[in-house]
Amino acid sequence: MATHDNITDLTVESVSECLDAAKLLIDHRKEDGGMMGYAATLLLFSVTDAIGHHLNAGSGHTRLDVLNSPEFGLHLSPQQIYEMKKWYRNCMVHNASIVPGVFLMPEVEGDPFDFENGKPVKIRVPQFYKLVRKVWDDLDRTSFNPLKDTLATKGYVEPPPLTSPLIGSEVALAATASGMTHVATVPPVSGAVTTVTAPSSGMHVDPLDRK
Repeated sequence: MATHDNITDLTVESVSECLDAAKLLIDHRKEDGGMMGYAATLLLFSVTDAIGHHLNAGSGHTRLDVLNSPEFGLHLSPQQIYEMKKWYRNCMVHNASIVPGVFLMPEVEGDPFDFENGKPVKIRVPQFYKLVRKVWDDLDRTSFNPLKDTLATKGYVEPPPLTSPLIGSEVALAATASGMTHVATVPPVSGAVTTVTAPSSGMHVDPLDRK
């Protein structure tokens, strides 16, 4: 990382580094043959969010709405985007965890994201990388600044209600299968009750983290 005297050069290099690192993590093979999918996906969501801020995409509760912009070209519902933020991005960033029942896959064909009954259940990490890499390579970066949208007061649009990918007995089964023993009940945005699990180590999993 070089020393920069302006925000554009700094953030362009930062995003480029994150994408290069994500590619290294995807290509790396661990002893069990798997890629370093967790770290790669975390970086890819961070880059996507930064691009969303630069393009001023979305209503304010998430810049992952940029996935529906012409640059990304996906066709996700507001509910799908909001749940991706809560069940993937926020848990990964704030809890070093991911909700049981969802998967990071090394598949190199297919869409970046799969949903079942409106709930995000799979990320094909190499396909997610290809999408973000293409957007970044095609983006006009002469004035790139993911901070510009955070400097002004923005209106807030209430997000859609959150539904849980694991409720009731599904949680108990997932907890048993994954070795997770603590079960916590938290109120989602909709006001209903959502049950989530935390690792037996005591790590707190909070899908409703609003940071």
